[in-house]
Amino acid sequence: METNKPNQSPTPTPPNTQPTNTPPTTQTPPPTPKTKKPYLLISLVILLLSATGVLGYKYYQVKQQLDSQPTPPPQLVVSSPSPIVSPTTEVDPTANWKTYTNTEYGYSIKHPTKLTVGENGMSRGNTEIATAIVLYEEGDSSNFESPRFAITVRFDSTNFENISNNHYQKLTTNKLSESDKKAAQENLGYLIADNKAVKPIVKTSFNNLPAYQYTISGSTIDDGAAEYGVSTENHHYIWIEKGNSFYLISFTDNEIMNQILSTFKFTN
Repeated sequence: METNKPNQSPTPTPPNTQPTNTPPTTQTPPPTPKTKKPYLLISLVILLLSATGVLGYKYYQVKQQLDSQPTPPPQLVVSSPSPIVSPTTEVDPTANWKTYTNTEYGYSIKHPTKLTVGENGMSRGNTEIATAIVLYEEGDSSNFESPRFAITVRFDSTNFENISNNHYQKLTTNKLSESDKKAAQENLGYLIADNKAVKPIVKTSFNNLPAYQYTISGSTIDDGAAEYGVSTENHHYIWIEKGNSFYLISFTDNEIMNQILSTFKFTN
């Protein structure tokens, strides 16, 4: 009889101990930490929105308070009137002067009280009807000839242009000889200078009447009634035609004499 033998387990096959070709392991670098900038930007935006909301709410509250208050009535603003500045009144230097009137030839002038109105040349003795008058400072012989103001009325048969131009030519062309100058200087005590035109003769108008004017510098004066010498000065001449008469106004060219001229007027 056969004896049953116990079943024997198959002998396990030993594992393959041959090395396996495993690829080399690559080391992965550590992950880069994520930046925090997006979080910072979001925080700033949130902060800005919050601040805007708070300011908007405050504005709304203030506006509600202002709207709830009653509007004050408009105030009347009264402006003070500007002070009225009075125009400066110029003092008339001739206000207290004397007035001379020539009733014969119809004119008048004003003059300082220190000046005297006298006859000039071949006048008839009465200054109110004299054909030629002169203003001078009485009591001072040195002031009789200069400065002075003279008015002479002429009735020459020539025309107005001729009498004016002849007088101008006489004053500017007639020259004293050296011996005459020397003699005059010894008698008068001052130097004698030849005449020359400072302002040549020009046709113009005076008191709305035809006129000729010129200014002569020198020592010889001719006022239409008399001729005399003075120390060198500027002398002004104005010829005026009125009707059949010729008026010659001549004067030393200074401030006082020009003020006297400003007062001259015809009375008829």
